[in-house]
Amino acid sequence: SVGEGVSKSLRDSPVGGSGIDPNGLKRADEAVAAGARAYDAYLRNVIGDFVGPDKAFKCMEEFEALRRVRFANLSPAQQTAMRQVGEAMLADLPANAPMYKAISNGKALDMISSGDPNLSGFFTAADDMAGAASSGQVINRVRLDYHGSPFVDGETFVVLETPLNTTLRQNTKVPRTPDYGAPLPNEITRTEPHPFTGHGLTADLDGHATREFYANATQMQSGSLMKFKNADGSPRLLQIGELSGDTWRLRQIDPVDPTVGFVWEPVQ
Repeated sequence: SVGEGVSKSLRDSPVGGSGIDPNGLKRADEAVAAGARAYDAYLRNVIGDFVGPDKAFKCMEEFEALRRVRFANLSPAQQTAMRQVGEAMLADLPANAPMYKAISNGKALDMISSGDPNLSGFFTAADDMAGAASSGQVINRVRLDYHGSPFVDGETFVVLETPLNTTLRQNTKVPRTPDYGAPLPNEITRTEPHPFTGHGLTADLDGHATREFYANATQMQSGSLMKFKNADGSPRLLQIGELSGDTWRLRQIDPVDPTVGFVWEPVQ
């Protein structure tokens, strides 16, 4: 039941410790608030295979509550199902689906100055970011409020958009907590603090189930975009020397030989 899921969240002890996790109350509040909202149809279709009277999760609200609980505190059936959910969400991504990663202004400037073409770390599908435009909405959707985060509600930010080409798909993994044990071929073990869930979905605060993927440094496709945003999500002009633009495009310098390097240029 949903009540059981919330109760488990409250009893979810800190890693390596005992007693109630101080984050438990927060997770329970987040789950109750988000569980009352609807999933997007495409994710409901994936998750729906694991929800029902005879399934690991009896209803979508129970799944919503329990996906915020650590793996060790799920039942064996729920552990198996939660792992399968992550695998199914990754397999469901179509070829060349647009992917989305929010980066800091400092990271963006470093990438432009060095011609860095790599995507690395956590990212999601662009479709999952529908309706999240402002810095605060993006932070809440993909939980960029972790300790030490460079992202601040009400301040400017940058978005990377790149297609899920063959290379990126091969390197894209479902990030898991160590509780999952040895990672499967499409998984990677990550030790991250709350609000990282390790279940393949972010602990979003707006009730919009959002897939979470991870890749080690992977060269993005030429034509990938870097979009500079004001705090409200509107385009923000960036000027470097004589070059200026709110959107910058990655270009492979030699169309035949990627080892020559890449450059970021403003879209005219």
